[in-house]
Amino acid sequence: ALLYQNGEFAEACTLQQEVYSARKLFLGGEHPHTLSAMFCLATTYSTMSNYKDAAPMFKQVYEQRSLVLGSEHPDTILAAASYIAATNKWIEELENKLNDIK
Repeated sequence: ALLYQNGEFAEACTLQQEVYSARKLFLGGEHPHTLSAMFCLATTYSTMSNYKDAAPMFKQVYEQRSLVLGSEHPDTILAAASYIAATNKWIEELENKLNDIK
């Protein structure tokens, strides 16, 4: 969290990938702690404007949280909103690239 707060996103991303991988291995992909680690990693990707990687991760967190926590849980709703925001940013980024080609 300290790396992220200090704007050291690449370093934070590396650590978050390690945490996510370890939690997935030891706790399983649907465990709430694993989903939290994935959400943090997706958030860092999004902060770094890496929407291509962030959007699918937010989607996976949303889908798993829906199953584990229910669709009305605040964490599930936050994951859905994050997925929508990252997807919209990714689409915008792709549209800009297409416009640059024209």
